Amino acid sequence: MSPRTKISGLLALLAVTGVIVMAFNYYRSTANAPIPPTVAGTNPAKNTQTIELTANFGYTPGLIQARAGQPALLKVKTKDTTDCSVEFRIPALGIVATLPPTGETIFEIPAQPPGSSLQGACQMGMSHFEIDFN
Repeated sequence: MSPRTKISGLLALLAVTGVIVMAFNYYRSTANAPIPPTVAGTNPAKNTQTIELTANFGYTPGLIQARAGQPALLKVKTKDTTDCSVEFRIPALGIVATLPPTGETIFEIPAQPPGSSLQGACQMGMSHFEIDFN
């Protein structure tokens, strides 16, 4: 193998390594970026609001803004979820459920007073979310 071929191969290897490092750093920076609160949608015909939450290696979004004084449907979505977030809890409402690995589970949340919040977590208490009612 000629020296020129060795140098070309080494440069290609360095370029690929650089791309991998940049992609990793980008992922790391976006994974830790603060996520703004999500606002729950409403269904005026039924006077309910819909809150969507994804359970997979934690709960997303972690902070949700909902309307006080209006009942809600909490839709928890899973897709190939195998971590502890399938062991779903909202202690203040007595909600304890094992979510399916893939699917959607709906919980009814009664109207909450203004300024209140509900906290939820996995069974181990490692993954959390909060719904603030304003």
